[in-house]
Amino acid sequence: MNNNVFHSATIRGQLFEASMIYEGPWISLITPRSAVHDGVHLGVCNIVQFDPTSYRCHGFGWYIVKYRSEARVFLRGFTIDDARALSDEFGIKLLDHGGWDSRTLFYRSKAWEGLRAWVRSHPRIAKRYAAGTNPYLSDWYLRATSEEMVPLPLG
Repeated sequence: MNNNVFHSATIRGQLFEASMIYEGPWISLITPRSAVHDGVHLGVCNIVQFDPTSYRCHGFGWYIVKYRSEARVFLRGFTIDDARALSDEFGIKLLDHGGWDSRTLFYRSKAWEGLRAWVRSHPRIAKRYAAGTNPYLSDWYLRATSEEMVPLPLG
């Protein structure tokens, strides 16, 4: 793991990493041919099964999407159980399955606990990243450094 990775998990034989980039927390699928579009910001992404219209997509299947339909990560071979495991691990909402919004889910996930530990282990790096633009989980640094429980966004 590099020092920007705060959580990782392998699901259906695929390695996912949550890392800090200057725009905030990010999830990536790590493959030998990973590309920039093989990731998306946490807090704004969802998991959905659909047939995207983009030419660079793999057809019908499970995807991590930005917002509701911008396919970013193809989840090759995933089942509903795999999608739920990824959702639980990284706090990503399964679209059309009700429940909390993506920001609230992130703050209840294993990835969030990993981010809090990362902030404690790398306080100077975290502070530098906190100064960047982060439109999706703008309060991650405040929450991670707060001794008090910060209220979660409404679901």
